[in-house]
Amino acid sequence: MVNIVQAESRGDINKFIRTLLTRQDARGMALVLSLLGIWLILAQGMVIAFPDAYREGHSAFPSYASHAARNGGLFMAICGLIWLWRQAQQSGEISLVNHMKLKWHSRQASPYAFPIKLVIALFSFATFIFVYSTVKTRIPAVQPYVWDEFFMRLDRAFFLGNDPWTLFRWVYDVPIVLRVMDFIYDIWAVILVGIWALSFVTRRADARDRYRVPLALMLTWFIGGNVLAVIFSSAGPCYYGAITGLPDPYSAQMGALTLIDEVSPLRAVNYQDILWSVYESPSLGLGGISAFPSMHCATSFLLVLMAWNKPVWRAAALTFFGFIFISSFVLAWHYAVDGIFAIPIALLGWWLAGKLSGLIGATEPVRHKLMAS
Repeated sequence: MVNIVQAESRGDINKFIRTLLTRQDARGMALVLSLLGIWLILAQGMVIAFPDAYREGHSAFPSYASHAARNGGLFMAICGLIWLWRQAQQSGEISLVNHMKLKWHSRQASPYAFPIKLVIALFSFATFIFVYSTVKTRIPAVQPYVWDEFFMRLDRAFFLGNDPWTLFRWVYDVPIVLRVMDFIYDIWAVILVGIWALSFVTRRADARDRYRVPLALMLTWFIGGNVLAVIFSSAGPCYYGAITGLPDPYSAQMGALTLIDEVSPLRAVNYQDILWSVYESPSLGLGGISAFPSMHCATSFLLVLMAWNKPVWRAAALTFFGFIFISSFVLAWHYAVDGIFAIPIALLGWWLAGKLSGLIGATEPVRHKLMAS
């Protein structure tokens, strides 16, 4: 009798789990969390090897927490509005409220599935940012910033002897254009959080395609933002004079940005000040200065690869990538080569993620299986 009760109990638990996660979802999440775990172990190794990055000083945590909360809240609000609009379109002749009631009663997955997957998504994203930043903060302890002069000269070689920002001098005379650049470059993080979370919670795409997204982000950020960032340690145009001690070719650019910031604060100037404070006396493994390669550009190019088979979305993603690329050096965050070399890094991350996502397997006929159970 005990064995029968235990068997029935196990059956109920298995049935409940199947209403929460498909086998492919479970495999995808396990793969993402496993890679995060390996990365976390490597990051903690750097904490042990370079503990001075945690000496007492200014903590950027409140600023970063506020930034993340704002972006996450904005993303959820936008998604909620889009979802309500789509439901209103589907409701037909009945009211939206009645349509939502019918949709709720006809659901085939557990009502707990979405919040549980969303919590896993947000937890894994927070871990992703933490481990990435833990390594990034320690870059100058491993390798001093010695590549800035080389990248400045490489920029000039690519742009016929010009610093790339000088080709857009007119932007600094039209503050509204610069502020649009500043705003979009900042809320880029909304898209980053969004595509990560959607890969966990949406049911509209094959699991292999969905989990390829966070896998590609992790691989791109680890290879580019940690490994190559250490090897080619550089600070970026906004810190060029302070880091190198050489005559600063970006002083006029920073002066123009400062003048605009004095009239109405620019996010770029504010965050550059915060990161410099972290560099001078970091007290938490968040933030860090690193220019090469640009993770803004690498992530934006991943969007192009994700949308490659859909012409309209591909065109939109290419436009967004071009905008982010130009903004990265107009706002003095990066050398142009930081964005140029981000492209092959993103391609490598996307390709490796495709290989790994094959381990997830083909999507099962979820609806029939749930109904049969």
